[in-house]
Amino acid sequence: MLVSMASGKVVATPRWLESCNQAHYFVDEKNYILQDEKKERELGFSMHSSLAAARRKPLLKVSMILDSENLEVHIEDIGLSVS
Repeated sequence: MLVSMASGKVVATPRWLESCNQAHYFVDEKNYILQDEKKERELGFSMHSSLAAARRKPLLKVSMILDSENLEVHIEDIGLSVS
């Protein structure tokens, strides 16, 4: 997740995948950015602000693609990084 954020990529909630599936196209991920308001307050940062800063000036330039016939992913266990 931190690598995605540092490279300016959205870390979306599983709800984004469900919405894309229902719509039959990729919906705007901005409404599905992973948030933890309690932790953000505790650590003194904002996911939205951090993402905006990383998009202006990425800390990392990374692309990752996972592809495997044997990869088993449970939608409730992941946040998906999209650009």
